[in-house]
Amino acid sequence: MMVLSVLRWPVRLLALGSGRSAAGKLLLPTAAACCFFSNCVSYVPVAGGDNFAYLYGKGAAAMRLQARIYHSSDKRSVIYFKLRTQDLLYKSAGGGGPFHAKVILKYEAYPAIGDPQLLDSASTWVKDTSTDPTEDKELIGSMDMKRNDQRSFVLKVTAHDLNREAESTVFIAVDGSVVGNRQDFLPLSEKGVPLFGDNVEPGSRVHILCEQYASRTLYVQHFDGPMKLPAPVFTGSSEVPPVVKLDSSYTLLVDAVGNFTFTAGAGGFDHFRTDSSSTAGYTLFTFTDTYPAVRTTHDMVAPLRYVTSLQE
Repeated sequence: MMVLSVLRWPVRLLALGSGRSAAGKLLLPTAAACCFFSNCVSYVPVAGGDNFAYLYGKGAAAMRLQARIYHSSDKRSVIYFKLRTQDLLYKSAGGGGPFHAKVILKYEAYPAIGDPQLLDSASTWVKDTSTDPTEDKELIGSMDMKRNDQRSFVLKVTAHDLNREAESTVFIAVDGSVVGNRQDFLPLSEKGVPLFGDNVEPGSRVHILCEQYASRTLYVQHFDGPMKLPAPVFTGSSEVPPVVKLDSSYTLLVDAVGNFTFTAGAGGFDHFRTDSSSTAGYTLFTFTDTYPAVRTTHDMVAPLRYVTSLQE
């Protein structure tokens, strides 16, 4: 099993070793945490059965794993993953540092959820060294995946901390049957680091990679976001659901390498399509800078409607 060398920066790079058909790559971690949605995340079981803090926050029991897949070509995909050093157990050989973390990252592809037929699998080492085991950094890496004729399948990505004997799993529904679907696009920060969420702060500059559509014209639509949440179903209200309004539409040209730069507006969301006659495409959202977390008093007001009656 090959192990790549570790490079030291103010924030750490990954040392990856590749397993069968897994090619490890080094990526610079970013200091800002991105929110991950559209996938399912499982957390580490809690010993004793009475500590449920992991259900309500990122406590010591939770091992945060984020992952997304990007189709760089019709036959090749790349799985990007992110771990937090704070969630991993760092051990030393004795006598103080340096401290080492050891994680096995693997993926498994199945035709559907619950189907036992294994289409493909691979694994890679994630090894990291630190003199301060309490620091919180992001470890970001990638694994290549060669696809076969199976265009749509379910991807199971698992990170197993060998020092803690704990793991976390993410499931990703992969759809390669529709041209121009959202997994053909990969959002990157200005430093070129993959983003694991599709919501960015207003005014953010995002580099979007879409190598399959190099030198192609994309059709973009900007929509105003709904101003309020719909009424809860238990109210029996006849309120008209919020309407998402089209604000503007335009075209943009992808460069010869296969990427373009986008500056997020003040709010709403933007939908990028390769075909003006199809609704398939990639959507980038611009909501509040705390979305989807509830961190301000203003964020708490709207959800209260779902847990209170009209009398309350």
